[in-house]
Amino acid sequence: MRVMRRLIFGLMFTINIALFVCLLYLFIGRGYYVVSGFTSVEVVTIVLAALGVMLTALGIFIAMLAIWGYQSLRATSSEVARATAENLVKSELSAMVSREVADLVTLKNTLGTTSGDAQAAVDSLDGDKTA
Repeated sequence: MRVMRRLIFGLMFTINIALFVCLLYLFIGRGYYVVSGFTSVEVVTIVLAALGVMLTALGIFIAMLAIWGYQSLRATSSEVARATAENLVKSELSAMVSREVADLVTLKNTLGTTSGDAQAAVDSLDGDKTA
């Protein structure tokens, strides 16, 4: 919520600065006291110029938000992926090693050479205490 308030404040600040610059240009270029007033063509030109400046400022603001959002998303997804991979390895590693050693012992038994040390290693990995 705090970030959203800052974004809205930044947008409003940018629009106010753009309007201030446009009015400052009008007062400096025309003078503070306008004697004859504006014609309709001048009013349309001024409004369209101010609209162009505001849209440009809004586009720059949105581009900065997009870059910030992309960087934030990339950093967050990297952290989540790393944590998920570490948890998966921690939970599955001992079972995978136990299965592989058991498969190697089974393969060795089928070839006709039984090793008591290999069987003891499998039993210790499975948690069985066979004496």
